[in-house]
Amino acid sequence: METIGSDPTEETSPALLLPITLSARSLELLEFPAVLAQLGGHASFALGREAALALTPSSNHDDVSRRQQETAEARLFIEGSGIMDVGEASDVRLEAHRAAKEGILTGLELRAVAETLRAGRMARSTFTNRKKDCPALAEVAGQIPNLEVQETNIARSIGRSGEVEDAASPLLRELRSQARVAYGRLEETLQRMIRSDRDRNVLQEPLITERNGRLVVPVKVEMRSRMPGLVHDVSGSGETIFVEPLAAVTLGNEWRELKFAEKREEDRILRALSTSIGDYADEVGLTLDLLAQLDVALAKGRYAMRLNAVPAATAEPGSHDIRLVAARHPLLRGAVVPMSLELGSASRQETSDDESPASPRTILLITGPNGGGKTVTLKTLGLLALMHQTGLQIPASEGTVLPIFDRVYADIGDQQSIEQSLSTFTSHMANVKSILSEATSRSLVLMDELGTSTDPEEGAALAEAVLHSLLEVGVTTVATTHLRRVAAYVQDTDGMINASVELDPDTFEPTYGLTVGLPGRSYALTIAARAGLPPEVVERAQSMLSPEHRRVDELLAEVVEERQAAADKLAEGEVVLAQAQELRREAEEELERLRAMEVEQLETSRHDLQAQAQDLMGKLQAAGRVLQNTPTAPTVEAVEEIQQAVASVQNVRKQLRTRSWRPKRADRAAWLQNLAAGDLVRVQGFPGVAQVIAEPDGRGMVEVAVGSLRAQVPLEHVLHRDPGVASTIPTPARRKPKPRVSPAPEVVDASLTNAESLTIPTAELDLRGMRVEEALGQLEAFLDKALLDGASHVRIIHGMGTGALRSAVRERLESHDVVNRWAPEEGRTADGATIADLT
Repeated sequence: METIGSDPTEETSPALLLPITLSARSLELLEFPAVLAQLGGHASFALGREAALALTPSSNHDDVSRRQQETAEARLFIEGSGIMDVGEASDVRLEAHRAAKEGILTGLELRAVAETLRAGRMARSTFTNRKKDCPALAEVAGQIPNLEVQETNIARSIGRSGEVEDAASPLLRELRSQARVAYGRLEETLQRMIRSDRDRNVLQEPLITERNGRLVVPVKVEMRSRMPGLVHDVSGSGETIFVEPLAAVTLGNEWRELKFAEKREEDRILRALSTSIGDYADEVGLTLDLLAQLDVALAKGRYAMRLNAVPAATAEPGSHDIRLVAARHPLLRGAVVPMSLELGSASRQETSDDESPASPRTILLITGPNGGGKTVTLKTLGLLALMHQTGLQIPASEGTVLPIFDRVYADIGDQQSIEQSLSTFTSHMANVKSILSEATSRSLVLMDELGTSTDPEEGAALAEAVLHSLLEVGVTTVATTHLRRVAAYVQDTDGMINASVELDPDTFEPTYGLTVGLPGRSYALTIAARAGLPPEVVERAQSMLSPEHRRVDELLAEVVEERQAAADKLAEGEVVLAQAQELRREAEEELERLRAMEVEQLETSRHDLQAQAQDLMGKLQAAGRVLQNTPTAPTVEAVEEIQQAVASVQNVRKQLRTRSWRPKRADRAAWLQNLAAGDLVRVQGFPGVAQVIAEPDGRGMVEVAVGSLRAQVPLEHVLHRDPGVASTIPTPARRKPKPRVSPAPEVVDASLTNAESLTIPTAELDLRGMRVEEALGQLEAFLDKALLDGASHVRIIHGMGTGALRSAVRERLESHDVVNRWAPEEGRTADGATIADLT
């Protein structure tokens, strides 16, 4: 047996096993390598691509969960614009091991190592900083060794083109500086020679060149005697010799010695850097392995996004449950009809007459026409199972569930072997033998055209026996067949279920949809006629069908038509429902807009009327003061007119306090959800106003304080501080500073002839000596009366004392809807009274 996935020594978690004769063949048949090839295309560097192509499914439940977690985190990371570029990394394991054996790496090789170490450092930093969002990837990245010292030394010493930089060592910098000076002196000497009139005719051309590491000038061969020096080269034509003049030999030697010293220092630096890498060769290899693992995870995330895939839920260990919701084959492009199916306990909810649980359905038999999608269904299920156990998300919809299989068997297609003298049927039977002897209750078996390629009667009997054996073991099996007898057997056997693929009744093109619970028709005669078989042959075949066969075909056709009609009506109903929901949403938005408009208009009118009433009351108060200071008594008509005006203003103010003029109550749930620390509220069972200490928790509780008492109370006990206003009320700490208000006694007494005295009301309340609860009750009644009496200012005397009464009074003024603003009374040495402006 061949092991694919986890460690073969792990006894408690066997890996995904495939029979030796089917392992590679099964993977090829299910097109798993093609999926890995697509996945590898999303990797960022060579080792990541190699690791992606080498992926194998695992049958270890924890391992599959970890792989899926890594993929989910990688996708989340990418969708959140996360960047982890490992494209600069390269496979430098051979270089590191060569350095470990005292080999000297070139500058370019060292630079490649540094880029790889940098990629590892960046990956470690990126994911350890995202540990909260990506714990699995952070765990992988956290294992990357810290080789920042080696990376920094190489980056400082080696340029991007592999050259050793001056900064590599002080000695190298000094040697290169001296060499540049020596070269300058040498070059200057040669320049003077080629510019001199004496030597100009000796030179082939006036230039300085280099031969064998020495600076030379091109001399005409016939003028050799006129240019004493060392010959280092001859031109191809033999007409030019390259001479190092004797006058430049000493300077040339000095320059060359410095260049040799520079080269020795460069070699020393390369050797030292190579040694530093060789000492950590294993750590370099581990860095590459972990980078490849991270690169594969990110490739899985990108591949999942490309497929619009979802993470399939993993069934509990030992469960047979399969639920595919709108699943698609990942390699099929274009308009692929999604496939949905259920197997295991989830596929049936009914019970038998004695109410004992029905056995799970582990066998699914698919029937239907050739080219209808039966084989595609087999391959889709098998491939998605392998993808899931490899840690890939699958192209399906939410709600998809897959178990962990220990073996996957695929007996699909014509597997006859001329070399082994095996017919198609014999080949199938060899595969079936392996399946029956090796498959367990944790295995997945996929068999195409079960019972075919032999006598139909014997083939059907054999197929029934094979399915029965697999059912007894509890093997999850999906098979296809054209044999109606086998479909009838499945229909009558508990633990098995039929499914069908159908042709479009109008076009006779395959729909590729899967209908579970109903066997399908083969449409053999219809397909033969469309393929061009002579009509008389098709008609003769039709007449030779048994009456039972024709009747069953008619019944199946009727059922399919009825199902299609029901599906069409359901689709039509879903469209109507969607339209109704959209209309409802639009109506709710319009209603909300109208409500907001109503509130805005009401609030505007309310403020306008309040302003007008305030203005009119001010004028009346001024008129009262004028009358009071008038030496002659006012007429009865004047007094009555002023009194009527005062009554009118008081009536307007009274109306403004009614419920219809108050701001509309907002949604209570939304208000409770937005409670914040510092908000003032009322609480059932508590006197006075409470202050919210902390935001509501997930248990529906909120912490409040009433005086020195703090308590956790249910949200349903929290009430608005003002029953008419649902919005939260700002605390004094968050309110803008209020301007101080000076007391303004507004009593105007006048003795009028034959009339009652005209009084602009006075508003003052003395609460000294009262308990807080009693005082607040008196304050509420006082404010109501003051507003009805037309007072614009009130004075509340609370005294100094402990300050508790003063704080309670001002807290109540802060929250009261008739109080516009309040301030301590001015001009007093003690804070014993408060002045408030009324709306």
